Amino acid sequence: MRYFEILLLPVVGTIYFILSEITTVPAVDVVLGSIAAAQAILGTFILLRTARRYSGTLNVSKNDEKTLYSLDLNHNPEELEGKKEVRFKVSKNPK
Repeated sequence: MRYFEILLLPVVGTIYFILSEITTVPAVDVVLGSIAAAQAILGTFILLRTARRYSGTLNVSKNDEKTLYSLDLNHNPEELEGKKEVRFKVSKNPK
């Protein structure tokens, strides 16, 4: 779906516009407006679907002798067991 929105819709719109200049293709403004609206809706859907949702933060602190790691979860740890994938934001030298 991402390639459809990113590549195919603009190509179809461009080809339709070029053909409208060469021939008498009907309703150019309606077709191009519909393509632009579909592209905006699909783009919003793809953005919301692929938005990064983190399960917590991995804090990394370095001092002279060692590196310390701590994990701050956004949910109860038991909720992570049933998940297929877990993502953490990495925070270096948190204060």
